[in-house]
Amino acid sequence: MEINAFPYLFYTPETELAFGVGGIATFFTGESKILRPSSLILSGYYSTNDQYLITLTPKFYFIENKCL
Repeated sequence: MEINAFPYLFYTPETELAFGVGGIATFFTGESKILRPSSLILSGYYSTNDQYLITLTPKFYFIENKCL
């Protein structure tokens, strides 16, 4: 399993100034050499306009590289 994380900062007129953190974990669900790596992406931010967003995006690949 490999895990990468990163902070970010952005500004838009709707959210004003926002800051957050994101990360991705990649891993294999089996031993097959043709299997694609699966991933879990988690990110979230909070803005000075009292807005927040948290997202979780999973992609799991199993037999025959079918995404679940």
